[in-house]
Amino acid sequence: MCKMTDNTFSKLRITRAYIRLLCIPEGDARMVSLVQIGNYEIRMLEASKADTADGPLFLIELFDHDGQSSVDSRICDNIEDGVAAFEDFAAGRSRADPSSQLRLDLVEVLPDLAMPRTRLADEV
Repeated sequence: MCKMTDNTFSKLRITRAYIRLLCIPEGDARMVSLVQIGNYEIRMLEASKADTADGPLFLIELFDHDGQSSVDSRICDNIEDGVAAFEDFAAGRSRADPSSQLRLDLVEVLPDLAMPRTRLADEV
């Protein structure tokens, strides 16, 4: 049996989401949901395109559905930046709310997408 680390799953999740983001037709809202944890969603958005080729690849955002607003976001210049932002938000490490209790507890692989699905952990 192959053992994959959480970081490897996160890297695969971010890479697949970025490919899906690139496949969204021009003119459509370019956003891909990575995971929903309670009333929060971590999602990837297209970075605003400047005329330079060395701009950011995408943004990772922590979105609060109750407040209908962005709680925090990170500019990502590469996949590794996206993995770090995703893991920080999933672990509850947000610059806007450092006391947040969000954390990932369980990762399951969805058979149809081969993408991990996460659940909110019970507080101990």
